[in-house]
Amino acid sequence: MVVAAAVLLTLCRLPAGDPARPAIRPALTLSVVWLFLWPYQFPWYDVMIFCLLVLYPASRLDWLVLARLTAGTIFTIPGNVFFRPGHLLTHIHYLVVHLIAPVVILAAAIFLITFSVSGRWKLRQPSRPPAAAAPGTGGPRQ
Repeated sequence: MVVAAAVLLTLCRLPAGDPARPAIRPALTLSVVWLFLWPYQFPWYDVMIFCLLVLYPASRLDWLVLARLTAGTIFTIPGNVFFRPGHLLTHIHYLVVHLIAPVVILAAAIFLITFSVSGRWKLRQPSRPPAAAAPGTGGPRQ
């Protein structure tokens, strides 16, 4: 129920993006809300967000996705199987897995809902490519 409400809220408040690709916004909304709020997921599921995010204008959503991905991935990085980790490394791993990562993932979900309510996505429209040079002029002017 919470996920469905968040999908409707985010879909209504997320900026339109590229008018030539109207299906990107709903697909991105479904992917982002599902991954940010669903309780069981793996970090490699975030690939579905990146495939859609590259087609969407830059916004604060990019930073939320990166923070969530980093926090969710850091504990799955393999270590050296031949050496046992020391006490300090075991303690750091415990803190990252059980304290830092859940807090960052929860904060990303809270910011997603906050930006959806406020509508302050700070959407940045892509810059236009430089004007093409006229034939025979030797290139664009500087």
